[in-house]
Amino acid sequence: MVTIPARIMRKYGIKQGSKVEFVELEDSVLMVPLKSLGELRGVDKEHREVLLDAIRELNVEHRKEGAR
Repeated sequence: MVTIPARIMRKYGIKQGSKVEFVELEDSVLMVPLKSLGELRGVDKEHREVLLDAIRELNVEHRKEGAR
């Protein structure tokens, strides 16, 4: 459990009980609020091309790794 300042919670829409992910960086920790499935509904329409490009890039990387 962590205590997040109220202004940060308001700014990023974090509510009590929200899930967050902690990402370790070289010399710090990044906290990323996670969206629920309900909040993600329809996001693919808004960012369709970016998501498709990312999927294609991951596919190329996986194929390269599999060929090794």
